[in-house]
This record gives sequence, structure tokens and C-alpha cells, in this order.
Amino acid sequence: MRRLWLSVLLVLVAWGCAEVRDTPQTTQFTAVTAPQGVSVFYDRDIQALFNRSCTGGCHEPGGSGVVDTDLDLTSSVSYAELLDVTASKNGPQVVSGEPESSLLVWKIEGLDASGRAVFGDPMPLGRPLLTAGEVAQVRTWIEEGALWSIAPPSPPRVLSAAALGETTVEVIFDKAVETNSAQVATNYNLQEFDGQPVAIVSVQVEGSDRVVLILGAPLSAGNRFEILVSGVTDDSGLASNGASAEFRFTPVVSLAAQIQPVFNAGCAFVGCHAASDQFAPGADLVLDAQIASAQLVGQSSAQAAGQILVVPGDPGASYLLAKLDGSATIGDRMPVGGPFLTPGETQAFRLWIEQGAEDN
Repeated sequence: MRRLWLSVLLVLVAWGCAEVRDTPQTTQFTAVTAPQGVSVFYDRDIQALFNRSCTGGCHEPGGSGVVDTDLDLTSSVSYAELLDVTASKNGPQVVSGEPESSLLVWKIEGLDASGRAVFGDPMPLGRPLLTAGEVAQVRTWIEEGALWSIAPPSPPRVLSAAALGETTVEVIFDKAVETNSAQVATNYNLQEFDGQPVAIVSVQVEGSDRVVLILGAPLSAGNRFEILVSGVTDDSGLASNGASAEFRFTPVVSLAAQIQPVFNAGCAFVGCHAASDQFAPGADLVLDAQIASAQLVGQSSAQAAGQILVVPGDPGASYLLAKLDGSATIGDRMPVGGPFLTPGETQAFRLWIEQGAEDN
């Protein structure tokens, strides 16, 4: 009886030793597109190999391979499962860049990283084993980074656009563009968001991926614009078709250069909003150049209780703007009796407040 138990014990020990194997290093992997020079890709090469040798009643839903190992090699899930560090107690089936540490390689070669016979049967089970060329292809795929697919070629895309000034707009592409096509002004369509086109006189190529559009008329301050690009190619001849970007032209507005001249022309005179020994200024508000900022910014309106004349950064909360554009519900629109501000002048006030209402 003792000899029988000893024999059983020896068998169990031997079986346990056969189960001992190196645990591969686990690496979290994120699929990326292929760099130049990579030769084997999952969707084109490796999945086709699995379809021939591993699915078909085995490693597919309901198949014995899924039942026994929980490894599904059908195309919709196989890539993620092979690289999932949590899919197996021994780590991922594939360790990117490390075929020797990848369980997939162990199983299709029948040997682990130390050259020992793997646990269980070599794969595919009950079918012809992979050829040496097919095994080499799997190894190469893993060595090259276990990439999903070839990156499809793409035409130049507009990364950004911005106004450099009233009559210049910079356009930056996501790749180098071919110079001749990039210089053609008709390849660019610039328009305001209300649909009004902006004429482009010429295009200057300032770098491999950067051009500057020279405009035929100044951009409207504060307005939003969209640039559409079609026909600009990369060196391979792929042409952009409707690539676009949006931008807003917001020049810095100066109190001295753009705001105060409006006050001087229509507001800051005796009997209205100028300091005088004879006449009190309207609404106790003096808009002379030396003190206009102090009189406006953060100051309460004498006409409308609870209203602040200028709230830096918030045109909508600034009572001055409501008086100028006619939206105030108390008193007359300013300048009283007109002429009222042009849309461009009103926009300058809006931008000045939006930019912080600086005393500049």
C-alpha cells in the first residue's frame, strides 16, 4: 500500500513539474498604425492565418477552443484578446516586440522560451501544424510591434488657421505639401460664417507645411471665419478635398487708438460727457481722455440701478455697450440723437471689453 501511494505521489510531482514554466512579462499594449518598413500586419496576414487554421469549430464562439481556453480568434475580437494582459493567468498571448515571451508562439511552436515542451497540446489541435514560414510570419509580426494594420494614405489635412493681421491668414497642414499646388489661390476658399466670401489675392509658401494667404480686403474684427482647402497635394499627389479650419479675427483693441476717438467725436463735449464748470456731465459720467477708463471700468451706472458700466471680460454684462447698441431699456441710445456707432465701432467696443477693458 505504501508503494502504491509513493507511486501516486511521484506521478503528481512529475505532473506539477511539467506545469512549471516561465511567466512572460506582461505589457499593456495599444494598437497603433504602421510605420514605414513594417512587413506583417494583423488584419491582412495574421487573421487570415487564424481563419485557415484556428477557427472553424475551435477558437470561435461555441467551439471547443473557446470552451477550453476562452480564446476567441474570430476577427471581431481576436486582436484585442491576444493583447489583453488580463485574458490569461500567464499573461497576454502576445507581448509586443517579444515573440519569446508570447504564449501564442509557445503554442504554435510546441516549445516555451526555454525550449521545453509546452503544457497541453501544440496548436492547432487536431489539424496540420503551421508551416515554418507561417510560424516565422507570426514571429515577425510580434517582433515588429504586433501592429493592427497598414496606415491608409491620407491627403493633406488642415491643422489650424489663424489671422496674422487684417489681411493675412496663416494655414498649417498636418504634413508637407507640394509647393506648386499650395501656391494656387483658387485652392483656398475663405468666408465669414454668414457666407460672405473673402478674396484671396495670393499665397506665400512659408514652410513645408505652412502657407500665408494674402487677402484682398481687411477681415472684420471679431468675426468668425472658415477656410476650405481643396486641391493642395502632398508629394505623392494625394489632394485635399474640403479640408477646413475655423478661426476668429480678434485684433487687440486699444482704448487710446480705437475707443477714445469715438468718445471724442460723439460724447466728450460740454453739455454731454465732458468735464465743465458750467454744465454737469450727463449721468455724472465724464469721458475725457484722461479719466474715461476710471469713469467706466467697474463703475455703477447712475442711470440704471444695479448695472455696471464696463465689466472687464463680459460685454453682455456691460451697460455701456447696451447704451451704444440700443438694447438698453432706460433712456436714449447713445450718442443721444446720433449719429450712432457703426457696426465696426460697436464691435471694437465689444472686443475691448472682452479683452479686459485695458487702459491701453
